[in-house]
Amino acid sequence: MRVAVTVLVVVGVLIVMGFVALGVGVYNKATAARAEPAVAESALPAEAAPAAPAAPRSHSLDLPEGARIAEMLSAGNRVVFRVVVPGAGDRLYVLDPATGAVTATLALQAGAAP
Repeated sequence: MRVAVTVLVVVGVLIVMGFVALGVGVYNKATAARAEPAVAESALPAEAAPAAPAAPRSHSLDLPEGARIAEMLSAGNRVVFRVVVPGAGDRLYVLDPATGAVTATLALQAGAAP
């Protein structure tokens, strides 16, 4: 009976140690993904030095009077806005979020042939 209790205690301790090791591993993986490389700034050449973060940019879609954004959709590395223009149909604006530039504008008309 004494051997069974000893085996049970040892197995219990091993299970607890396994859970602790698993938790430490998950924590290390999660923090390593967010950590920046540990390179001294003096080791970097002047042109490879990290740049200061850019100031937030403000851009305008230049929507017609009375228009409203009905939908936004992320499509790959672009954002598509469906804009409802009263009396003129809908329009699609394709925006590049990296530059803030509108790369395409499509006018949708009801009843148009394909």
